[in-house]
Amino acid sequence: MKYYLKKVPDQKVPWTKTHDRMFISYSERHGSAYFEFQYYKKDLPAKRAAKDYQRHWLEDSLYAHMDWQNALMDHYLPYLKETYEPDGDLGEFCYFAPNYYSKAQTAAMIERIRADRPPEWEILLPWLERAAGEYNGFFLQGI
Repeated sequence: MKYYLKKVPDQKVPWTKTHDRMFISYSERHGSAYFEFQYYKKDLPAKRAAKDYQRHWLEDSLYAHMDWQNALMDHYLPYLKETYEPDGDLGEFCYFAPNYYSKAQTAAMIERIRADRPPEWEILLPWLERAAGEYNGFFLQGI
């Protein structure tokens, strides 16, 4: 059974967001309720890479706390929607699973983000450029 992200209704809550911006570094992370953008450093074809389990909480990863999930999905799901699933087949973004984006997918994503300039694109773009230039794409680990 697959679980796909559905937008959570905005709630009136008496607390503030954990972080003042969507994308943060490892050293700013507190707790474990994060999406993790993780470089894929092995040189495997996309179908095999998607099956390659990655460990969490890497220091060179980029993180988005679940407090920002609505903004992340509103602004970035159009770029992240098509992904390689853990079985290696092309599919759609899954909120709870590792989602793999190949080097080619990442390069195309960079061009679209550069043109559209969604919120905080200037934080995400250099990270993605490294994923496409130095590495074999990236994983987006779900919550």
